[in-house]
Amino acid sequence: MDDPTKVTTRIGREAAGKAKAFVETNEAAKKATDAFYTLVGLGVIGVQKATKATKKVSDTVDANVTDGTDNVKKKVADVSSSLKDAASKVDGKVDAALKSLDNLVAPYQEKLPESAKAAVKKAREATDALRSVLKDKLLNEDDKSTSDDSQEN
Repeated sequence: MDDPTKVTTRIGREAAGKAKAFVETNEAAKKATDAFYTLVGLGVIGVQKATKATKKVSDTVDANVTDGTDNVKKKVADVSSSLKDAASKVDGKVDAALKSLDNLVAPYQEKLPESAKAAVKKAREATDALRSVLKDKLLNEDDKSTSDDSQEN
């Protein structure tokens, strides 16, 4: 009797192979896959840039300055808020693009074998989880710097 782990691994590899073969031979699926990866990449880059800019602005604040500290912190908070809004807009556009991409790919996805559908679903869940982590990181960066500031006072 085969080991269930080996059987599951083999089935997963076969499903991934079938999905890959389908995408490689279907022009619309290729374009949809490329568009999907491009959109996710743009979203990741946007969040990374927003996080980096927020951190850079926060790092410029000198914690030892007593006069005008509140004014500087308010400006940093304003910049952070603006960056968070920009990241939110980017995420909204990425989300809208992904929805239209889903609508484009749906007819092809329905024709996939069940094992390939499961592989596509797993890939989508992983992508959604990555976006969620990136959004949480961006939000928590702002919350962390705010809580660090309040601990210093």
